[in-house]
Amino acid sequence: MALKNTKAAYGSGAKFFHWLIALFIIGMLAMGFIMHEMDASPLKFKVYNWHKSIGFLVIWLVALRLAWRLFNAQPDMLSKKAWEVRLAKVTHFLLYAGIFLMPMSGWLMSSADTYPDPLVYGIDLPQIIEPDKGIKSLFSAIHFYTAWSLVGLISLHFAGALKHHFVEKDRTLLRMLPFTKD
Repeated sequence: MALKNTKAAYGSGAKFFHWLIALFIIGMLAMGFIMHEMDASPLKFKVYNWHKSIGFLVIWLVALRLAWRLFNAQPDMLSKKAWEVRLAKVTHFLLYAGIFLMPMSGWLMSSADTYPDPLVYGIDLPQIIEPDKGIKSLFSAIHFYTAWSLVGLISLHFAGALKHHFVEKDRTLLRMLPFTKD
């Protein structure tokens, strides 16, 4: 399997970024919804720290993924239906925006809070804005609505992949699965 994409197939680099970020985002969404319901405890504090640490990692992974995408050919879409092509492009754009906005809004929300933001192993996350309750509230709302938007977009993305596989019977899904040559 080639590292780089071709006009016909995704390379192992794109697949690696796709699945790693997908696992982190889905895991982080689940973790976020669970920790929000947790009672205050040392465990909740640890879970929040892990959530922030992984979120910070996701920012860098998304930046690397976008750089990878910029310097690689994108495989042609298999669908020739104009509405599907438009929907796929809009969905992918919104997914990229969401997976970048989600951790950035979390970082800004944490920066606007008065508590320090330690990363794993005691390294502090840099504060990028001054503490401010109003700003914290704004970024908290952005974080919340982006989370639910991502749930919807991921569901749409997944439904589209299944539609192509089971209804259209094309290779759209198979092209992005790990360890496939297509």
